Amino acid sequence: MALLSCSLPTCGGDVVTVYTESEAPAPAPEQSPPPDPKLERDAAWVFDEDAVHVYQLELTESDWTELQATALEEQYFPAILSVDGMAFGQVGLRFKGSRGTLGRCRNGVGSPQCPKISMKIKFDEYDDSQRFFGLKRLNFNSMWADRSWLHERLAYQLYREMGVDAPRAGHARIIVNGDDRGVFSLVEQIDGRFTDDRFNRGGDGNLYKEQWPIVGNPAQLNGTLETNEETADHTAMIRMHQELAAAAPEVLPEVVARYWDVDQLMAYLAVDRTLTNWDGVTGFYCRGGGCYNHNYFIYQHEHEDRFSLIPWDLDNTFRPITPFDGMPAPFVIPDDCSVHYAVYPPSVYGMAPGCDPLFRGLALSGRERYLAQLTRLLEGPFELGRLNGWIDARVKQLAPHAATDTYAYGATVFDLAVETLRADLETLVERVKAEQEGPIGFFRLSMEALNDFETTEPLSLKIGVRPQIDHVCMLLTSLDTSSALRGKNSLLLTFRLAPEADPSVHWLNARVSVPSDLVDLSTQSGIRMVLQAEGPRSVRIGFESSVHSIASPEGFGWTVAVDATPREVELKFADADYPATAPAISSTLADVLRTTTALLVQLRPVERGVADAGQIRFDDIQLVP
Repeated sequence: MALLSCSLPTCGGDVVTVYTESEAPAPAPEQSPPPDPKLERDAAWVFDEDAVHVYQLELTESDWTELQATALEEQYFPAILSVDGMAFGQVGLRFKGSRGTLGRCRNGVGSPQCPKISMKIKFDEYDDSQRFFGLKRLNFNSMWADRSWLHERLAYQLYREMGVDAPRAGHARIIVNGDDRGVFSLVEQIDGRFTDDRFNRGGDGNLYKEQWPIVGNPAQLNGTLETNEETADHTAMIRMHQELAAAAPEVLPEVVARYWDVDQLMAYLAVDRTLTNWDGVTGFYCRGGGCYNHNYFIYQHEHEDRFSLIPWDLDNTFRPITPFDGMPAPFVIPDDCSVHYAVYPPSVYGMAPGCDPLFRGLALSGRERYLAQLTRLLEGPFELGRLNGWIDARVKQLAPHAATDTYAYGATVFDLAVETLRADLETLVERVKAEQEGPIGFFRLSMEALNDFETTEPLSLKIGVRPQIDHVCMLLTSLDTSSALRGKNSLLLTFRLAPEADPSVHWLNARVSVPSDLVDLSTQSGIRMVLQAEGPRSVRIGFESSVHSIASPEGFGWTVAVDATPREVELKFADADYPATAPAISSTLADVLRTTTALLVQLRPVERGVADAGQIRFDDIQLVP
């Protein structure tokens, strides 16, 4: 069964004490004194997996106020740093996330609207020679989309265990001007210090950020450099681009092997696909006449025309369902590369990775090389018993903080998220194995036939019914074969909601997609279904539409009372209402019916704002002419 997580900003850590504004954190008594960070070159202390070091920063009140007001500018402000009570000196502090996560965490006038915002510390901002355990920068990510606090740290670890050069990661606690901001994901910066450490045969090569080999313009390549900004020679990158673009299919594998370690790329992709890193190298977004991917670095080895791929920004991982699920897999070469696939319809579409010359060359290099790396991953680092043991250790480390971090959502939410992660890992193994047999079938609601689930595959249903949730909740989707309402199988939704301080936002949706980007239901009179709950409660049945924001918790639909007795209902479109409590919209019911993108099942607690858990079964769903 698949647990589908809702996304909330959370934090956690292993510092058990709650610090007041007047208290400065000190190392736990059993810890030995930390080494002098200005003398040490080994950053292993920083990323000790069993520690959550405390970074305390002091700014002037005016600088802290201005830093928050101008967060989108990502400008450094001076701060005095101490770590675990040990004075370090002046550093630069700024928020991070650019127009992505940072932009979503600011309102229209620039004020913060997320409980926690990612930060970056630059140790050499005011002293070019200053280093922290040999490091120039550290990233502190808010984990706003990961309530388990484990996704990013585990993802980087899996790449490293498969021989891919990836940053080290851990957790850290940040205190600013006496305000304990909670625990952040701590991630090593990918820069010249990183390449010196990882590429011991020569770490002074060119490091490109988010520059795929599709560009032959030196000026554009200069803009993506993280090293050698004044002296870089782009000859190898440009030559690789030209040879990949010009190569006939039969020689593409040879060209790829000339510039890359193919088996290491296959190991990278095995991890990438298994943990569903959809927002990484295989996710090509198309707009403005071109297609691009992001969240990676490419390193050109010093003195060699050889390249390595480095993963970056892995918070959107371990999701059984992704926006790119309608896309052909990377080792599938489409017949028509002019076709783009819906990612966020109707505005965002993507290109199949097999249309890119590098991925096409990998596909033609032999699928057995990829399968060998996938087997090594699933039998080694991604073996479920091993992963659950790792999670057990991290929960023991981090759980005490779920109840004490005032910028988090509490122990219950943490527990739900960890339970979700464990179940999602099982589904991800099922998914990546099924992918090797051919395209995965995602359940879609038939517009003509009876949706009785009798021939539905369990995995198809798990990854075909999607969550539409932004609150403290957990949703499990499964094919019920033991207590079906009709026939042998029913759709079963199992959900839990943690207590929510604002009852007006205590909801979650199960989203059942239609066969295409949108369908016209205006020629139908209604929809019929059988449903049952574990006890008395109400369910909201409605529509998602391309003209009605999916972010809204309520839309046109019906409120249906259900209980333990199976009930067949026929919901007339003419009777659909728009709740008075929902945001005002200009779209009419007719507009929504003409542009329907999904059926929505909205689940709420019996008592608003109170923790709840329940199950709802559905069967024999059919449109009525």
